[in-house]
Amino acid sequence: MPDSGSGLEPSRVLVVEPHPTLRTVLVQRLRQDGHLTAAVGRAVEALEVCQDQSPDLLVSAEILEQSSALRLAGQLRCPVIVLTARTGAEPVVGLLDDGADDVLRKPFGLEELAARCRTLLKRGHSGLQERVTVGPLEVHLLLRQVTLRDKPVELSPREFALLCALLMPPGLVRSRQECF
Repeated sequence: MPDSGSGLEPSRVLVVEPHPTLRTVLVQRLRQDGHLTAAVGRAVEALEVCQDQSPDLLVSAEILEQSSALRLAGQLRCPVIVLTARTGAEPVVGLLDDGADDVLRKPFGLEELAARCRTLLKRGHSGLQERVTVGPLEVHLLLRQVTLRDKPVELSPREFALLCALLMPPGLVRSRQECF
């Protein structure tokens, strides 16, 4: 079986796609890369699946329930790729602002989707997202900015690295070199 792109155990990918034929094609392609892939037709069903297993990546069609899928991905702290048929920059910007990690326009090539999944999964195994919110604390990882109750917090590079290490999912072990 091919490597899932992480060098670790196979990644769990959840596909949310209302069209059965496309859903089947997506699952088959992702399984070729060695991913453990589940698929559902609606975001509501995705919530049920996630009660049993936490996906490492969510691939979701842009559907009316999209806000549910993005909220779900945020709760699980997993990256999300949104598949959209809309054109123009505004829908893409809106989806990215709402929490999508990547947006892929339909029609798209399966190899492109597979490559984007591999890229996000490599990042996803670090347990970190672009932005993490815990209560009144918000951490913008890429910008290396921290706010507490909407007020900026100045941290040294070491303090910021320690905060990021504390934000990793429970059970994820990292070496000192990876954290600092």
